[in-house]
Amino acid sequence: MTPALRSTLCVPIKTKDHMLGIIHVDTLRTGMGFSQEDLELLAAMGHQIGIAVENATLVTDLKKANIDLKEQQAQLIDAERLALLGKIAGGVAHEINNPIMSILGFTGMACRRLKEGIPSQGTGEECVRYLNAAQEEAQRCIQIV
Repeated sequence: MTPALRSTLCVPIKTKDHMLGIIHVDTLRTGMGFSQEDLELLAAMGHQIGIAVENATLVTDLKKANIDLKEQQAQLIDAERLALLGKIAGGVAHEINNPIMSILGFTGMACRRLKEGIPSQGTGEECVRYLNAAQEEAQRCIQIV
């Protein structure tokens, strides 16, 4: 047979916004009831436990927000890196495109002169100048790269 309860005390564990649970205390002893001081002490404990749970939740939320912020910062840095790499690649492509266009022009003029037939002294020298200019532009491409 289970002894009968003689006295019970219950207080809430709560935060500002909602109730988290209760503290329930029983006594089985005869003549051993709870006083107003016991109730106040238990109520203060319930309040402090609620604050501790709320603080723990806030710390957990803050840690999660900090992790999310670091991840977003890393993504932003990666995006900036890629954007900068794209700008550099575009600049290099532009810088290389200019000498390549010159090379195409100079070699094209030399080919046209040579297709006209057996080159004369002047035409041969003109072709050499075109090919030298094309060679300089090719060297410029190498320096850019």
